[in-house]
Amino acid sequence: MQIKVTSVSPSVQKESTTGKAYAAFELGYTLDGTAKKQFVMSFEKAVYGILREAQVGDIFNITTKQNGKYTNWVSAEKVGSEPVDASPAKAGRTTASKASYETTEERAARQVMIVRQSSLGHAVNLLGANEGAFTAADAIVVAKIFEKYVMGVNIDTSDMVDDSHEVQ
Repeated sequence: MQIKVTSVSPSVQKESTTGKAYAAFELGYTLDGTAKKQFVMSFEKAVYGILREAQVGDIFNITTKQNGKYTNWVSAEKVGSEPVDASPAKAGRTTASKASYETTEERAARQVMIVRQSSLGHAVNLLGANEGAFTAADAIVVAKIFEKYVMGVNIDTSDMVDDSHEVQ
């Protein structure tokens, strides 16, 4: 089969089910005018090195072999290259997949929001059970105490102790 390369993703390290490390990348291509993708793995030695160096617009003859339910690419031969046309009318408009993982800062901010939401809910429950009527400001004060405790901030509780509610 003859393919035309439309994208080559960066190589990433993966681990097989048996614990062996290998590299893989995603190759975008067109076959008979249809856009397709193929993951090419480093243990596919006959094609990995050749296709890893492929550029957008390169044309390859790919030989395949059926292996159970999988169709393996067993050889790749570059037969030409077409210039890449960047005009919007002819561009394949393939979008590079990009990881959308949270940064460390975003993850920390999300964790604080979760703790605050939980603390506020528990403060409302506590105040409602013990005092009946309370203001939003009362709930926020108690929630901030809970939040500091959960986040490991040392708080001085000596001035918060109300001896009138001690159990006898």
